[in-house]
Amino acid sequence: MYKIKVDEVTKFVLVVMPRHTLVAINILAAFLFLATTGVAVAADVETACETTTSGDDETCLAPASMEETIAVAAEPDWTPVCSKEVVIPDGVTAIGDTAYSRCITLTSIVIPDSVTSIGYGAFHGCSSLTSIAIPDSVTNIGAYAFDGCTSLASIVLPDFSSVGGGASEIPNGAFQNCTSLAVVSIPNTVVSIGAQAFSKCSSLPSIVIPDSVAWIGMGAFYRCDSLATASIPSFATLDDDVFPSSTVVTTRD
Repeated sequence: MYKIKVDEVTKFVLVVMPRHTLVAINILAAFLFLATTGVAVAADVETACETTTSGDDETCLAPASMEETIAVAAEPDWTPVCSKEVVIPDGVTAIGDTAYSRCITLTSIVIPDSVTSIGYGAFHGCSSLTSIAIPDSVTNIGAYAFDGCTSLASIVLPDFSSVGGGASEIPNGAFQNCTSLAVVSIPNTVVSIGAQAFSKCSSLPSIVIPDSVAWIGMGAFYRCDSLATASIPSFATLDDDVFPSSTVVTTRD
């Protein structure tokens, strides 16, 4: 959180934020939309902002007359760095495509509730990652996000609807080649499971597909050699080779 405080003498607003953040503010209009690169104000609203630089911060002054103190959420300056243990700072909203791809030293990661998106291949090939808690704030997981996380033993997928994301999908290859994965919990907000989403998860003994799922893609559980049982809703449409031939599949009305 960054503080915007009215100076009682100048009636200006003081904003302190990380350097290189672009700012355009007009408190008179109370129109503050802080994005990752700054604050956007409606085009028809006059804006005044003078910036000065001091150390690692910039100070912005803008005319004000409404609130004495307004708290504004800002996304912190953050760059993914491959290491053994990672704590993503609160305020980060997205883990980008291939952010930690092939970070073989990564064993644990803490994802804050501010994150809403995990990108394509974000943790692809993180072979030492043993567990991960995906917060319910996440409404989108990219294809192949956890492909090849061979030490990952369990996964609880988020309730994609918790922040207005609505029903969602498990994308193609999201957890394929997670050879240690033995426990998967799929929420009742998922409507589709993509092609090869869990293929070659050779330690997975059973799976329950919730009633919300209407479609399961080709080879979603292909080469899950330990998959003894699968329970699916009777109305779900299955593409080709979804389950191994040895899996006992039961349907529910």
